[in-house]
Amino acid sequence: MPAITIFAKPNMSSDVTISGLKVLAPPKGWRFTVDVDFDAKIVKSIEKDTILLKEMNEAASKVYKQTCDSIKGKYTAFEKLFQGMVDKGAPKSVIDQNLAGFNKSLDSDREIGQIGARQAIEGVWKKWASKKKEYLMYKIKIGVTIFGAAASLIVSIALMAATPFTGGASAAIGIVGMWKSALTIGKEIVSAAAEIEKSQKVLSTYMKAVEAIAKKGKAAAKANEYSAAFVKQFLGEAQPNIKGCGSQLGTIQQKLTGVEVKAHQCGKTLNGILDAQEKLRVEFMKEVTAKLGKHPSKDAPAQIKLIEARLQTLLNANYTQVQIFLGKTETIHARFKAAEVETEKLEARLKPLMALRGVDNKIIENLLYFVDMPLGALNGNALSTASSDLVQGLVPVASSMAYDKITGVVLDKTLLV
Repeated sequence: MPAITIFAKPNMSSDVTISGLKVLAPPKGWRFTVDVDFDAKIVKSIEKDTILLKEMNEAASKVYKQTCDSIKGKYTAFEKLFQGMVDKGAPKSVIDQNLAGFNKSLDSDREIGQIGARQAIEGVWKKWASKKKEYLMYKIKIGVTIFGAAASLIVSIALMAATPFTGGASAAIGIVGMWKSALTIGKEIVSAAAEIEKSQKVLSTYMKAVEAIAKKGKAAAKANEYSAAFVKQFLGEAQPNIKGCGSQLGTIQQKLTGVEVKAHQCGKTLNGILDAQEKLRVEFMKEVTAKLGKHPSKDAPAQIKLIEARLQTLLNANYTQVQIFLGKTETIHARFKAAEVETEKLEARLKPLMALRGVDNKIIENLLYFVDMPLGALNGNALSTASSDLVQGLVPVASSMAYDKITGVVLDKTLLV
């Protein structure tokens, strides 16, 4: 039978849109169509009967409005329900379960609308056919289509529930790595400082003895060197001698260079932590704002501020520790400069003594496979103490910047955990 479209609304969006939705996505893709198949013998007559068609259209339009009102009513009611669940931090599984229930209720509205539209059109036809008796012998077929896409949640909720928080994670890992690097450098400085101060003490002691012997003359000095070479070879320990003084001075100068280089490295590393800290803050808050900025909970704006304040407090504490250790690094460098001055003084005292050593001393030493004297550990002074202080403080600060600890403190009891 030929069909006539009585009513058509290919896009219902403007008629079912509800303002203020935060949890449920606005309805999209809904359409409403009413077609009537008339017997071929009367269809041409019906096509010209504008009054009949108008009455059928008005009947379908009335059902259409009722359907739209029902859909909007359901959205309003369920939006309030979902809003409450979100504010209370309901798990995603519970929200998904209620979403399925909402879609089921929308399907019910669609079915009721289809039935209602058919009945409304049939009512108009029966009323007109009862007055035009020849129409009673003809049958009509009413087709009503109400199609609606399934309702969904605003994307941000699903994303927040399904994906872990990672904002600033790489920067946090970098910060911990730099703290560890600073700790390693600090340990190297401590070791070097201990060697420097031990060698300075030994050298100072040796110098006094060697200088006393040198005052007796060149022959006495050479004799002491011969004796020292033999004693060390056979007894494993030599009395103070010029060669031993030279060896200790070389150790001091080598270690001093290492301390200076490491102090510079430590300072650069600590300043690098501050740069990484700012990167962490920016990346962390970028994700917080992206997730909570669209979050439907009424608490979301306040939580953004809360999280930002917590993060800033944590970073301020780390910033303070960096400044403290930068100060300690500068103290180490200042004490290095003092140790350097002392070493220069020792070198000036040793230079004339080294001139007393001749080729004969070296020949004897080579024949005896001369080796350095083992040195016992001696107590350090200012440089060593400052270095140890640096290392001991680095460990707890480094551990406090682990990413899981940052997120645990900053995101605790918020919508992002």
